[in-house]
Amino acid sequence: ESSIGNVGNVKWPLLASVIVICSSGLAIRHFRVTSLGLMLIAGLTNPLTVLCLVPLTALSCRVRSKASHALLLGGICLSIFLIQVIKVGGSAVLSGQSTRVARPWEGMGIFWWSGWVGPIVISLAIITTLSSTSRPLNLLNRFEFLLAAAAFVTAVASYLMGGIGDRYFVLPTTISLIALILTIRGLVISERVKRIVLVFTLIGIFVPTVKWFDTGWYMTGGPTWNSEVKRANESCITQSSSVVELFLSPNGSVELDCQYVLRG
Repeated sequence: ESSIGNVGNVKWPLLASVIVICSSGLAIRHFRVTSLGLMLIAGLTNPLTVLCLVPLTALSCRVRSKASHALLLGGICLSIFLIQVIKVGGSAVLSGQSTRVARPWEGMGIFWWSGWVGPIVISLAIITTLSSTSRPLNLLNRFEFLLAAAAFVTAVASYLMGGIGDRYFVLPTTISLIALILTIRGLVISERVKRIVLVFTLIGIFVPTVKWFDTGWYMTGGPTWNSEVKRANESCITQSSSVVELFLSPNGSVELDCQYVLRG
């Protein structure tokens, strides 16, 4: 809700796209102009773009044929970050949100837990799986490994900068799930088993989202929006009220005219 349709948060899927490109030597080589443009736009709108240096550094060190392109993007990434620091100050860039929620709260639901710790758990699982099936020297050339590493770093950085907030879940969740699907696809198992695993993975991904839209409360569990509407209808009918109050969150409500409620 804080990201879809919110122009101010277009920066998160934009940065996710840049990190995906920076984790692929093939993408860097074939989409030079596109990757350069995305890096410039993302870097000037989000200081966390500096985290692209994680996969870019790995590619530069390991894959010599792609080192020049990775180094160019890395240099641009670092330069833009320095511009951010000079413009707003080092403390502002590194301090993050001053009012961030840093600790779990009572009644924190599955949506919040999954968005907060999910990317970290998924990333560590991918890194562990790939480390056990691939030689260490080859890991830095694995697209899904670099994505998982970037997802872990962005999840930690997003929490330190913004705390527990749904808009900060977008970046690490997107990257970690892409890495998860690619890892499953690369497992040495039958195609049928892969499809089954992918289906159950997708179902698991949608559970927190469905739970979120079912509750309808901002940061805690509570009555659903449908139950509030039903209660408002009953109140208007039984109490002959002209105005009824509907609760949107623990600290927020809205008053609606009963004629409007009953008409709906």
